[in-house]
Amino acid sequence: MNTATFLDASARGRPEAVLVVHEGRRYNFEQIHRLVNQVASALSAAGFNPGDRIALSCANRPGFIVAYYGILKIGGTVVVLSTGLRERDFLEQLRDCQAAALFCFDGYGNDDFAQMAAEAARNSEFCRCVWIIPSDLFAPSTVAGVPSIGELMQGGVSAFQTAAVDASQTAIIPYTSGTTGRPKGVEITHGNIMAMVMMNVPLGTWEDGRVRLVATPLFHIMAQISGLTFPVLCGQTMVLLERFDADICVGESLDDGSARGRDSPHPDDPG
Repeated sequence: MNTATFLDASARGRPEAVLVVHEGRRYNFEQIHRLVNQVASALSAAGFNPGDRIALSCANRPGFIVAYYGILKIGGTVVVLSTGLRERDFLEQLRDCQAAALFCFDGYGNDDFAQMAAEAARNSEFCRCVWIIPSDLFAPSTVAGVPSIGELMQGGVSAFQTAAVDASQTAIIPYTSGTTGRPKGVEITHGNIMAMVMMNVPLGTWEDGRVRLVATPLFHIMAQISGLTFPVLCGQTMVLLERFDADICVGESLDDGSARGRDSPHPDDPG
């Protein structure tokens, strides 16, 4: 029931199909699958085990997907944290979920978000590793003394057997908004994800080759279901926007200079 097997299956069946478009770069299923395996194998080699909780705070970029599925492949739990947290809230949530490690994006490269998150992780008694996720997966870390996800992947291999898990095992933990007190971690199982996918079947289009514009932050649960899990499962393409900008939406291109959303025509349909 490990939902990471969705990626395994699609990478076998559609290796050359484009999975991700981000800032003019394209990644096919085989490429993303290989990078996910490198993360998973490196995490396993570093002593992380099934059931371990690993936090992920990242904007809509390829590194989110690679870290997300890398954690799931080892049988771990992805603790998905908002990119809008302050240090106090970051530390509180890392401690609350007892995250053993943190993947954090670089704060768009122009603020101290990553430095703040790394400091919060250092102050958590449970978190023993931090990796920075730049916009370019293979760029160096922006935080001195903290390795990048690219450095982690260098220690991994491109083949990794996805861990078998029970449907009742927790796959992801998003946090609530805290409108009724402090934010609370919500444990969502692999079986829950499958049920949500099936519930949303009537709302989406399942044909492969479709293109989905993903503007909602991926730390939101519905973005993970409709913007991430659906394309991975169905062999579709996701166009990732880190921050919503109408000009970017118009200019982001696959093959004809325009972005296509869920309800747009199939790329091979002249209509």
